[in-house]
Amino acid sequence: MIPELRGLTLWRPWDIAMCRLGKDIENRPKPPPKALVGALIALYTGQHFDKAGSEKIQRLTGKPLTHWDSLPGYIVGVMRLTGFVTSSDSKWFTGPFGITFTDLRSIEPVACKPKIAMGWWRMPSADIDALVRSRYTAALAVRS
Repeated sequence: MIPELRGLTLWRPWDIAMCRLGKDIENRPKPPPKALVGALIALYTGQHFDKAGSEKIQRLTGKPLTHWDSLPGYIVGVMRLTGFVTSSDSKWFTGPFGITFTDLRSIEPVACKPKIAMGWWRMPSADIDALVRSRYTAALAVRS
């Protein structure tokens, strides 16, 4: 049986930082569920635009980002969750928990409307799950 694909909502433009600018850790107020370590996590662009976050990304990367740089309502990347840390030398770490991951890939965006877009949510349909997995597999093959 294929493990369930879960989604994680990112405020915009943090999706750009993760999928295109090398953000190597995802900060959260609590650690991920232990059952998700090793699981694939789909990265979803939420409706909220984080203006202060955009300014921080510009300071860290020199790249200005606006609300036009990412599309709300799409799965734009997939990563494999490896665990979490409570401290890190990463310039992206602010804590209190830093989600660690590997195999992050941007994918061709998949329109999605999760039933609940907070926390570690389940894919809204088997069709979306299959499409995200297919695009992730294709993205892995391109970079191999």
